[in-house]
Formats: sequence, structure tokens, C-alpha cells
Amino acid sequence: MRAWISRIGIFLVVLFVGWSAYDYYRMGYHSMPEIGDNDFPLVFDSGYRVIMERSEDKRFAEKVNRREYLFAAYLNTPEYFKDAWSRCKAPAGAEAREIEKSSAAPGPGMRLEAVCTLDADGEILRTGIVYSIPDL
Repeated sequence: MRAWISRIGIFLVVLFVGWSAYDYYRMGYHSMPEIGDNDFPLVFDSGYRVIMERSEDKRFAEKVNRREYLFAAYLNTPEYFKDAWSRCKAPAGAEAREIEKSSAAPGPGMRLEAVCTLDADGEILRTGIVYSIPDL
């Protein structure tokens, strides 16, 4: 009986380590570039990976201020850039007003957090927009 309990315990440990390695690779943390002190990474279910620069991570704030992040990809972003890490910064005043007037305007309760860009061999591509919504 003790042997079976030991085997099941070893199996569960191996399963946990294997799943952790798979998840680490799937999320892309093995290829994440260096980030600064006030930066944090976000990986979305759609596969897009972004680094929020000079921003506060509100996913783990107290319940009243907690927010979830959503990613809206630009339609002209090539699919092969999905696995690359984009850098996201809060938009400047004129850029924020332009986005809010466009079809990408945030809906009720949404907050425009950042515009994401990617440097592809010296060409700067806009990959998407990060919004936040209250975590209810």
C-alpha cells in the first residue's frame, strides 16, 4: 500500500513539473525581453504578448480597484507577429482622442490603457490596443 501511495505522489510531482514547464513555454516567458522596474508582462488568450511600460498592474489590487485587461488587435497586424512581444505605452493626448473618436473607442466601463507597437527590423508596427475593465 505504501508503494502505491509513493508512486502516486511521484506521478503527481512529475505531472506538476511537466505542466509548469509546458505553461511557461506556452505563455512565452522563455523569450520575454528585459523589462524595467515599472513594467509588467501580459499574455492574452488570443496569443498576443505585451509588456506594459511605466504602468501600474491593477490585476492584483484590492477588490474595489481591481481591473482585467483586454487586447484589441489591429486588423492589419500579420498573424506571424502574434508570438512576438509588443511594447505598450499610454497614448499621448492627441493619440488618445483619435482612438476614442474611432471605431476602437472604449465601451461603457472600459478604460484605454495603452497602445502597443512592435519594432520589426526598424519599422514600427502598431499591433493593438490594451483596455481595462472593472473586475466585478
